[in-house]
Amino acid sequence: MKQTQKKSGNTRRRVVILLGILIVAVVCLFIPYTPSNAVRLSLAQHAQPLKGLLVYPLKLADAEGQKYSGQSDWDYYHVQYTIGTAKFSTRVIGVHKNSGSVFYTGTPVKD
Repeated sequence: MKQTQKKSGNTRRRVVILLGILIVAVVCLFIPYTPSNAVRLSLAQHAQPLKGLLVYPLKLADAEGQKYSGQSDWDYYHVQYTIGTAKFSTRVIGVHKNSGSVFYTGTPVKD
């Protein structure tokens, strides 16, 4: 009897530890200390948190990015949503670093 209680206690403890690690990993994806994380945070802030987890932002060339905005000191990232083999809408997000801060800020730009 004591052995089964001990096993279930160990299993429960492992599940709690693994769940804690998963939560910390997901939260770290949204801390904007890199430009790609700023893009993910921007997507999450605009009511698309699941897409923020699943996308891999691609940086646009400087000349192509400046078409979207007059901000020459920003970097622009392209995000395309793919589900299975179907490609869905794309977004361009401008990323810049605020002066005196270690974090980046992502802002969706108009197409």
